[in-house]
Amino acid sequence: MNQQEGKTEMKVDRLECFVHVAETLNFSKSAQALHCSQPSISRVIHLLEQELGFELFERDRNQVALT
Repeated sequence: MNQQEGKTEMKVDRLECFVHVAETLNFSKSAQALHCSQPSISRVIHLLEQELGFELFERDRNQVALT
C-alpha cells in the first residue's frame, strides 16, 4: 500500500465514524458500536472537521446535533 492509499483509507474510517455518530447522535454509543473509545471518536470527528474546515456537530454536555 502506498502513502496515498493509506490517506484514502483513513478518510473512509473518518467518514464511517461520522455517519455512525450522525445516525445515533451519541459519541459513546458510536464508540461502543465501532469498538473504540469515546475520546477516539471525538478525535476522529475533530480531525474530519479540521480537514473540511467547518463543524459537523453542535455539541454540549448533554446533546449532539448535526449542523
